[in-house]
Amino acid sequence: MHIRTLTRALGVVLTLAAIAVAVAPEASAHRNQPLRSTETFTLDIYDSYLSRACGVEVVATLEVTERRNVFLGADEAAPARELTTYDGDITWLARASGATYSDKLKSTLEIAYPQGIELWKPARVTVVGRNGGTFPIGGGPAGTGILVYDATVYATDQGFPYWFVDGDPVHKLGLFDLTTRRICAALT
Repeated sequence: MHIRTLTRALGVVLTLAAIAVAVAPEASAHRNQPLRSTETFTLDIYDSYLSRACGVEVVATLEVTERRNVFLGADEAAPARELTTYDGDITWLARASGATYSDKLKSTLEIAYPQGIELWKPARVTVVGRNGGTFPIGGGPAGTGILVYDATVYATDQGFPYWFVDGDPVHKLGLFDLTTRRICAALT
């Protein structure tokens, strides 16, 4: 009888070990699942880039859906990345005249966090698409193309990083000057 008890005990131990082996990768996979959020909002902003370019005060109203996906590293200091899309409409307004210009806002941001998602660490933001320099970057040009910015992480909330760009784009390719001229012609 003693052998049967040992056999059953060994069977229970082996079963528990098999369960632990099966559950461990799943538990670690859940820990490294991307953070996801989707939000639709309307926002009014001041457009400093077009205000300077057009010589009149320009504001914009956005109706946009934001979809964020943050792919975390093994810990806060490990490299991470983010893919965020914006899809909606933007209308610029020259305050003095009331003239408007409307366009689509459709851009994708690829953000690399080479030193992880920690406060005051660097990030590299690549904006591809239409009017992403106006929003979410702010201070950037309207138009279609690619903008690349150096940035710095300034906050995190529930694992989601927030950053600001460190000046003008380090790389710019697209129809930004043409779009600026077209918008300014409509607003002035």
